[in-house]
Amino acid sequence: MASAHDTQTHPEFTWRFLTLGAFSNQIVSVTASTEREARSKVPEGCVCILACRFRIEEVRHA
Repeated sequence: MASAHDTQTHPEFTWRFLTLGAFSNQIVSVTASTEREARSKVPEGCVCILACRFRIEEVRHA
């Protein structure tokens, strides 16, 4: 059973994609553990180019 401080969890990242559509271009930010998971969350029907990945740091208060 996983606990609140389980070290086996996957790190979360913010992934940024440039999406190229037929009529507009956008920058899309998605939170996911893997690039594959992130790509599954971006809008369908457009070309997605990975621009960057930021690691989300967990903040712990004493």
